[in-house]
Amino acid sequence: MPLTLTPWEASRLPRESDLEALTELAALAAELSDHPWVLLTRQAGDTAMPLTRHGLSPERAARIARALVPDGAAAIEGVASHVGVPLPRDSGQADTLWVLSPEPRRPDALTRQRLGGLARLAAGLLDTHQHLEESRRAATRQTQLLEAIKRASATGFCLLNANGEILDLNEEAARFLDLPQETLIGIDPVSLTLSSEAERIRRLLGACLEHGLRVRGHWPLLAGDGALRVAEVSVERLRLDDEAYLFCVIADKTLERLDETLRDAKAHTLREVTLENALPEILSSIGGAIDYHRPGAGVLITHVHDGALDIEFASAPELLGGGCPAPEANQRQPAFYDEATTPFSLASGCCAIQADYRAWWRYPLLSEDRRRVLGDLWVLVEESVRPAPAEDNFLTSLAQTAAFAMERQDQFEALRERAEVDPLTGLANRSQLAEALEVPRGTRPPALILIDLDDFKAVNDTHGHQAGDAVLVAVAERLRGSLRDGDTIARLGGDEFLVVIPGTSAENAQQIADKLLEALSPPVPWQGEALRVTPSLGVILAEAEEPPGRLLQRVDEAMYRAKRAGKGRVHAELL
Repeated sequence: MPLTLTPWEASRLPRESDLEALTELAALAAELSDHPWVLLTRQAGDTAMPLTRHGLSPERAARIARALVPDGAAAIEGVASHVGVPLPRDSGQADTLWVLSPEPRRPDALTRQRLGGLARLAAGLLDTHQHLEESRRAATRQTQLLEAIKRASATGFCLLNANGEILDLNEEAARFLDLPQETLIGIDPVSLTLSSEAERIRRLLGACLEHGLRVRGHWPLLAGDGALRVAEVSVERLRLDDEAYLFCVIADKTLERLDETLRDAKAHTLREVTLENALPEILSSIGGAIDYHRPGAGVLITHVHDGALDIEFASAPELLGGGCPAPEANQRQPAFYDEATTPFSLASGCCAIQADYRAWWRYPLLSEDRRRVLGDLWVLVEESVRPAPAEDNFLTSLAQTAAFAMERQDQFEALRERAEVDPLTGLANRSQLAEALEVPRGTRPPALILIDLDDFKAVNDTHGHQAGDAVLVAVAERLRGSLRDGDTIARLGGDEFLVVIPGTSAENAQQIADKLLEALSPPVPWQGEALRVTPSLGVILAEAEEPPGRLLQRVDEAMYRAKRAGKGRVHAELL
């Protein structure tokens, strides 16, 4: 019946492809010894198993091998004689070369000597095979160990050849770069860095390869999603089989760099807010921080201001557009749009952009109490992606910083308006007049027109202060409608108004005063009543470098001369 080897016995045998030389050796042993059957066996404990055979079927060879003992005769069915020669193995394994015959035979001394030579040759073949197998297993174990380390390591690493190309890398390195492992094999990692950093990094790698220097530094690397990753890279040279390689260990320092960039942007913003600089200048550090982290992205910061949507910062000219009506400001959470679903003009309320962006990320700028949307921070990217969690946190913090700056600027502007603008009429007040009254040397002096409303007290006494306020507001509107944008109109208090006409002639000043008298003379309608006040106007032409106090004194005197001459008059002192 067939004899089946146990799994342990089978594992101890050389592979069949490795036994061809032993098979030929067994045939030679049969010829030299004049024995038709040959077995090469391996003793394992109290049993033996065939390594190779000649003249025997596998089943019969296995049965005979189990019955053979190296140092004594054994009754084996069908075998009349057998001679065994131990193999001198380096490993000490009990292998034996057997010649067998169904007829009684006794090899002579020469035959035994030849069998001994064949046994030594077989031992050499088996020892060589064993050494090769051990080397193969060791290499396999090393490969498996390296693969296990690559999989288990929380640190990224890669191996570069002498040309600086990636030969191998682990999953963590590929994950860091947000690229598939197979696409990174064979590329030059310097191609992934910023152009401004490429030459520096290439010099470091060259020094390490040529001189064996161990180098360490921070590399900015562009990931597959277009964002910048910052790696702390340690590089050392390895020599394998007389070939030089570079082994790189990669530690992710992106979060640390984002935190550092965020701190710098906040410090710059706070400093610029404290100096009360213009909002676009304040927001420039936020745009710069985003540009460093995601090169090529567009940055747009909008501001809901005076009923319009102003663009306070744009990273590129193609992002600038005309003024747009302010949209409904109710979006209080970040939103992410794709060109395939939502055009930028529809998402933002801004004009269409002339650039090749595929996605836009919106971060609302909320007031400190989170009740008002002050504007939006827009990041426009060339890939159809969403920000990773770390980048999302970074952009959210930058949006909060921009909102802080925007709200403080709005507050400063409101304070300035209260300090410089008359709250009832919206005209300038006395504190805003100083600059308009300055007459620098070599410039054409301005004309001043002081207006006083006769009978204004009677309107207040008869109809109440609301009626008086309506008259003052109407006068302010008529003055605005009669003057140029460059002219200054101020309410000095009560029913007095001052107009400053820069760089004008005496003739033009007189014409403007007459025009204002005509505009202010009609009554003011109020709740079915016609409220009539009569203006008196004094006009002067300033002299070069004349002090503001002297100017106000002279125009006041001119106005009182108009009053004394009768209501509804202009008195001009222009010579």
